[in-house]
Amino acid sequence: MKRLLLGYGFAILNRLQTHSGRTAVGTIGLMSILGAAGGVWLGQAAISPQAAHAYTSRVSLFLTRELNERYTTLIRRAEITARAGAQRSFDADLLVTEVIITVVGENQGISVPILTLQATREQWRNRPEPQYWSTYYPDARELLGVPEAESLDPDASPPQTPGQIAPIF
Repeated sequence: MKRLLLGYGFAILNRLQTHSGRTAVGTIGLMSILGAAGGVWLGQAAISPQAAHAYTSRVSLFLTRELNERYTTLIRRAEITARAGAQRSFDADLLVTEVIITVVGENQGISVPILTLQATREQWRNRPEPQYWSTYYPDARELLGVPEAESLDPDASPPQTPGQIAPIF
């Protein structure tokens, strides 16, 4: 192998001779420096490969409001969907260090973000609760055109008595 490399080096040297028979010393010096630098770079790449780059997974998920569905039920479905999306993102790719899941609600052709879940892998591992990591958009109900009180939902909780505060999800 050394013989082959030496032979190759002499071939290059012969090509670098000027018309007067002298070698172009500056060109040989430049080639030596570039060759040495390339060898060092190649050696470093072989010894320690480049580190993997972590990144953030951004996902938008869409939920269509069912006929006569209460807004609180839509919020519960959005939380379940966000939880599944976050878990799926972390499970699918080990390089994902953070997820941002935006759940968009749709009603009669109008689409509005309902909530955004943002958590790092470590946070999610310690506390996989979408309610804790989610930001809720309070005006989404009005923008979607969902009435405040709808009693046709089969999951509907009993009507609130005056003075009680309905839970906010």
